[in-house]
Amino acid sequence: EATANPDLIPQIRQVRAGEYIEHLWFKPYRGDLLVAFEASAGEYGRGAVCRYRQQPWKMRWCHWIPAFNVVAAVSQDQTVYVGGIGYLARLNPSSGKFIWQREGLYQIDQAFNIFGVPTEDGPLVTFEATPGAGPVPDKLISLERATGRTARIEISRTLRSELERSSIGLVRERGSCAAWDR
Repeated sequence: EATANPDLIPQIRQVRAGEYIEHLWFKPYRGDLLVAFEASAGEYGRGAVCRYRQQPWKMRWCHWIPAFNVVAAVSQDQTVYVGGIGYLARLNPSSGKFIWQREGLYQIDQAFNIFGVPTEDGPLVTFEATPGAGPVPDKLISLERATGRTARIEISRTLRSELERSSIGLVRERGSCAAWDR
């Protein structure tokens, strides 16, 4: 069984000078360790998802996530989902290749900023999200698992009322995972 290696932190060479690791998650995967982390420098943050071989300790692949407020999850079919402010992606954990990426989600329905662990239902994967720092998710975005194409966006009645009062138009598009350890 995979376990966290105390030598991991010095080997995360992608962290730039002045950055520190704010959050770190890990999940065993086929004798290796999947690691997601968020690096911060105070004024900005960014995330990464990586796969490490444990014996001997070596990075197999690593991708920067162009976002902060990182979330990572592994589905029942061993697909990895990662997200952050305005960003979602699905990747193959064996190869490290992205299946799809969605950027600019902060421009849809007043932003998808903080995502929870997704749920899968047939051909769709659904993420709950908040537009800001609030703890209660107030919208959902469902994407096609195969392509990442938007299938459905739902917002709560409370948020819809606030948007209508502020005269901000709504953008409309047509169209279970395990949390990682901290």
